[in-house]
Amino acid sequence: MRIAASIFAMMCIGMAGSAAAQQTGAQPAPKPATPQTQPGAAPKPAAPRPAAQAPKPIAPAAQAAPGAAPGLAPTTPPKPKPVVVTPPPKFIEKHDDWHSYMHEAGGAKVCFAAAVPKDSEPKAAKRGPAYFYLTTWPKDGVRNEVSVSIGYPIKPDGPVKVIIGADEFEFFGRQDKAFIKDPATERKLVEAMSSAATPTMIVKGVSARGTETSDQYSLAGIGAAVKKMEQTCP
Repeated sequence: MRIAASIFAMMCIGMAGSAAAQQTGAQPAPKPATPQTQPGAAPKPAAPRPAAQAPKPIAPAAQAAPGAAPGLAPTTPPKPKPVVVTPPPKFIEKHDDWHSYMHEAGGAKVCFAAAVPKDSEPKAAKRGPAYFYLTTWPKDGVRNEVSVSIGYPIKPDGPVKVIIGADEFEFFGRQDKAFIKDPATERKLVEAMSSAATPTMIVKGVSARGTETSDQYSLAGIGAAVKKMEQTCP
């Protein structure tokens, strides 16, 4: 499965959460995950090395300015680099326990829905904030991509599981993020989230230190959040 979230989105999405929280009481938005490669995928071939280039001729010495010390190039203050302002994602709507957002850059839209746990165990665990989110990238043909930001470095090869009622879905972990293993299972998970008779979803993981965690998410509003993403990012 292709993980479509970009580093650029990771940097900018957090800005939307605080603004939306002040206006609507919504929780801050998560930071989407860094692009990952599915385990077992063939590595990309290395780029061919360029042919050796001929040595460049030595440039003539710059003429010293009047009064300048001989042998020293004239000093020119460097030009300041332009400041790049990244527009924050736009908070769209609150859907019970889920929140929808949209970001647009270079004519490409990204929509995502996010939620935070209603309860987490163990209470004393030292970890960052946890988020569960679905992301849609129309330009790349990616819709409802499921990701988890679990708030701590995941144990290497340690399973991350999402449980809805009697259904269990296994994720693979990369650093503090987790992704579902294949598109077919991902579609089943999104369907289960939207139609679950049980209004809760459990995310279980194991930290690099061996601490087992369990986060309980509410599914109230996920169907409306997905529908809003479909309308905003058709």
